[in-house]
Amino acid sequence: MEYVYTDKQSIISQRQVGRDTLSFANALRGSLREDPDVILVGEMRDIDTIRAGLSAAETGHLVFSTLHTTTAVDTINRMISYFPQNERDLIRQEIAYTLQGVVCQRLLKRIGGGRIPCVEILLGGRPIVRDAILEGDLDKLHGIMEIDGDMRTFDQYAVELYQKGLVTKEEAISACSNEEGFERIISGIKSSEGRRILK
Repeated sequence: MEYVYTDKQSIISQRQVGRDTLSFANALRGSLREDPDVILVGEMRDIDTIRAGLSAAETGHLVFSTLHTTTAVDTINRMISYFPQNERDLIRQEIAYTLQGVVCQRLLKRIGGGRIPCVEILLGGRPIVRDAILEGDLDKLHGIMEIDGDMRTFDQYAVELYQKGLVTKEEAISACSNEEGFERIISGIKSSEGRRILK
């Protein structure tokens, strides 16, 4: 257990794999018997944990977890890729209807010292996002993030940090998919995915 939380405004129950439970999946299943409001899973590392997390979300629990991925779209791809081909349509459906959001971060060097997060935000619960996941058209999600004012791509956020004078141009470009993406956003031009969605 990396951090032991103390109860303040709520009751927090923690389990450590190897000491209190055999696995993340077992801990998740066991926690559902305690009627939690929020469940935090350290990391989704295997099929059983992902399946248990999705089941908890389907029954109305707010589930937070981490995955080591590079983008919001990669996060969804990674979750789906753990499953055999014959289960992927069902998993896509479960993700489409339970996903509330994905936040990815990259730490950039801040002008003047230290680091600042550059984040990518994908919000679930929207018909256009749900449909893209259900259809398996995950490439469409990048364009959706680009045109939706409440979501952000890494490219957009890096440009914002640069325009606010928080990071150098070079550092901002390092967080972007490529230098052309950075220049395109500076110029106010939508990507081909964004233009396709706007049609």
